[in-house]
Amino acid sequence: MTTLIIGGGWSGLAAAITLSQQGHPVHLIESAKQLGGRARNVDWQDHTIDNGQHMMIGAYQQMLEIMQLIGISPNEVFHRLPIDITIQDNQFQPLHLSAKSWLPWPLSLAWNLIKSVGLSGFYQVAWLQSHIPKLLSKKDITVSEWLLKTNQSQRLIRQLWEPLCLATLNTPIDQASAHVLAKVLQDSLGKNKAAADLLIPKQALGDLFPLIAANYIKQHGGKV
Repeated sequence: MTTLIIGGGWSGLAAAITLSQQGHPVHLIESAKQLGGRARNVDWQDHTIDNGQHMMIGAYQQMLEIMQLIGISPNEVFHRLPIDITIQDNQFQPLHLSAKSWLPWPLSLAWNLIKSVGLSGFYQVAWLQSHIPKLLSKKDITVSEWLLKTNQSQRLIRQLWEPLCLATLNTPIDQASAHVLAKVLQDSLGKNKAAADLLIPKQALGDLFPLIAANYIKQHGGKV
């Protein structure tokens, strides 16, 4: 029996790869001209540019395993860098989310955050992270609702959580799942230093994964 998969984004491709690897024939359907969903490359004037560039981090272990399964070496297609982000805003001082420090992880991240937003801001972030288990035990809400429930300041919402949510989930806070963002935080900032590393693609998003994924599916008897 053939499994029909609707949507050729990265999740749809990953599902098709997994089924193909297990010997199940698949038929993947995508309405757009190219695969990749919101994370793909598009032609614009005389250039090929990335559309929907997500922030890729070392914590995305399942993504890296899927890539290795189809013959992609993460070390060859990504620049791997310790997290070091400066978020600018015309209303506030720059906010630094960085592991660069003489202190060990995660104290290095905490120290740079304290220098940016002060102890009160740091305590708000720590308060939010401490409530992740409680959040995940209940019905999902939006990121925006979660931030209000944990009393995040306007500065943190605007300068940290909004850009972080958009970068990792490609979805604004009033639509994004709090459960999904919480799991990203758990798997990255809440774990070892390597999990928070930034993975910067060395090539266009479409060439990085979707095209190779489609070839793998076809080679294993599937249709795209």
